[in-house]
Amino acid sequence: MRTENEKLVDNFLKEIKKQLPDWLKNNDDKVEDILLEVSSHIWDSAQEIAGSDDPDPASIQEAINRLGTPKEIAKSYKKRGTPKYFISEELWSIYTKVNWILISLVFTVIVIVQVVIVEPTDFVKALINGITLSYPIIITFIIIILAIFVGLSYEGYFPEDLGSVDAIQGDTKDKKLEFYKPDEFLFNGLVGILFGFLIIILPKDMINLIRIIINLIIGLFGGNTMATISEYVNISMELQIWLTLIGIVAIITGFVNLLKINTKDLKFHLTTNLILIFTGLVDFGLSLYIVTNLHLFSEVLPLSVNILFFLGIIGVIGTVIDIFRTVSKNIQLFGLLNEEESYQTS
Repeated sequence: MRTENEKLVDNFLKEIKKQLPDWLKNNDDKVEDILLEVSSHIWDSAQEIAGSDDPDPASIQEAINRLGTPKEIAKSYKKRGTPKYFISEELWSIYTKVNWILISLVFTVIVIVQVVIVEPTDFVKALINGITLSYPIIITFIIIILAIFVGLSYEGYFPEDLGSVDAIQGDTKDKKLEFYKPDEFLFNGLVGILFGFLIIILPKDMINLIRIIINLIIGLFGGNTMATISEYVNISMELQIWLTLIGIVAIITGFVNLLKINTKDLKFHLTTNLILIFTGLVDFGLSLYIVTNLHLFSEVLPLSVNILFFLGIIGVIGTVIDIFRTVSKNIQLFGLLNEEESYQTS
């Protein structure tokens, strides 16, 4: 049975472990060394305070107080990396690459839409429109990426800490589950937010882009292609609301994926996956709605009812698969969490 002194020390060490940065928490050996060092320091200091071989709880508490709070101790392990503005020098090259890829992607997509669909006969005007429309979206993305990398730098992350595989503690230490995939989170996050913004801000252009893609597919099979939508064709208010809701869900999903980059904490990933399950259910409902209201798309996509129904069913199936994938990940994460907690309490 643990003594009161041991309980005081153990509780203090547990609080320190909670406050440690995520890149360090996932290295069991380093964490164990840190806690062992702190524990030894507490016992030595308490013995010195008590002036005897058997320090009492008061001297243990005094030794703990002299060390500082768990947050202050853990903060010293976050001071990692070479400062460069608000982002560490170690992460700076990745940060700049992500920004350039993002700017190029957003600008290219919007300019292509303008050149191919909106202003096919006036390249200069299309280019100006592309710059005008992409500017606010690019600024928004840059702010988001900046916030992510500032957070990673503050926590002391290095590029190698953003690995994909996370190990389980305890008797299952040799088991590995690939639940932390920063590259996948970043890609899904950026694509989701970009798609959401475009479908809300440029719904007609996005529908025209769908028409072009369908025309290419139909053309491959020698069918009759659809005419492009005139710039002045009206999109019904009901369809506009539907597209806006789809865009909002995509933006929320994108933000959630970006938030997952900043931590490997199992509980956090469980919570964010629950949000993704909810957004998936909303997507499922929106997909079912459009399948039962095909007239909304038949006004802007003059395809047969059977083809529209087929496309709608594919959308429904896609959302169901996505929901099941997320649920499956959460079941695995829940199992990992239980194993980790069982090990800590044993």
